[in-house]
Amino acid sequence: MRTEDRMSRDEAQIRALIDARVAAVQAKDVTAALTGVDADVVLFDVVTPLHARGVSAERARLEDWVASFEGLLATRCVTWSS
Repeated sequence: MRTEDRMSRDEAQIRALIDARVAAVQAKDVTAALTGVDADVVLFDVVTPLHARGVSAERARLEDWVASFEGLLATRCVTWSS
């Protein structure tokens, strides 16, 4: 496989993961938003706790965060380019 083809495939897979995460957050679907998150994820945040580890900590933070919004949750994903 050519490097360009592999990069295009990899980029498409990454974009699909990002799109799925954005859709899950918009739907306030914590379980779907955590799909693909490593069990030993390390979190850094701007609210306490500033540092946490593990998918259960990510789940708790995400549940608190989405519960803080009334109604629909609108998000926007900015496209990066190299």
